[in-house]
Amino acid sequence: MTDPAFSVKAQASLDQSQIKAIAEGSVSHPVTVAELEAFGLANKLRDSVEKNFGEKPKVVYYKRDEDPFELFKKYAWMPLQTKVTARDPKNIKVASDGEVVYNLNKFTNNGPNPATFHASATVQVETSMSESWSKSGSVSVDQSISYGLTALGLGGETSFNFTSGWSSIKGFSDSTTLGETAGVEVPLNPGQSAYVVIKAQKGTLTMTVPYEATLLGGLAVNYDPTYKDHHFWYLHINNILKSCGLPKKVTIEQTLTFAFFTNVSVTVHDCATDKVISSQTFDQPMMALAAVEGTDGASLIKENAA
Repeated sequence: MTDPAFSVKAQASLDQSQIKAIAEGSVSHPVTVAELEAFGLANKLRDSVEKNFGEKPKVVYYKRDEDPFELFKKYAWMPLQTKVTARDPKNIKVASDGEVVYNLNKFTNNGPNPATFHASATVQVETSMSESWSKSGSVSVDQSISYGLTALGLGGETSFNFTSGWSSIKGFSDSTTLGETAGVEVPLNPGQSAYVVIKAQKGTLTMTVPYEATLLGGLAVNYDPTYKDHHFWYLHINNILKSCGLPKKVTIEQTLTFAFFTNVSVTVHDCATDKVISSQTFDQPMMALAAVEGTDGASLIKENAA
């Protein structure tokens, strides 16, 4: 399996000062017609060369396999390529969605003697992640993106990692467990009743990841008759873009949004007085991720979930 070309890592917290995000990686490939169009060059290569070099050529070659004279190979010229580079995320925001509270089953000591009861102390909640893209169709990327998302609580952390295709995943939802999976032990006197409460803070992290597309290499041009005493010339693409007033980069933006739970607590309350009998706090946040099919058949793979 090919390693992902890009890596996006984010650390979320309800504390704004603890939020961090980074995006890395780049990939290059032979330019496509759609990419030429994105840079304003589609069906305009000969005209663009004329504007840059002073004379319209007979033929322009930008790919090795379209060059019958093998000019790129013979002169070690670089054919036209597109390079896509991930830039650091921007517009990073975290929002608190408030506290969620879950009251669990009541239990009672109906016996004549004090006793310790084992009570369930978990609840299933739904998590979700979504993404949207701008201009993603203008650039072709066959490789994937790896994501590492971490949320911080007051003293611990939980993370998950997954990989998806370029512009392939539109969102997912899954469930995760909040609370103490082992349950809680509660001592009750005869006739005493209690109930379990699970509380957590829910947050949402949103960020935009820019991917910058640029062109590398150049064009092999054929003049017949000769121009400036030569049939063949090599022109760097960035000089052509500058001469024609065309953009030197195209930016594709990916907006990511994911929810996380943090500051989870489990408390046991006396039914008669509502007094807390016992309590337990989990500093680490809890999130989950399941395998989800993308629009192009790409799959998110669960690697680790709290």
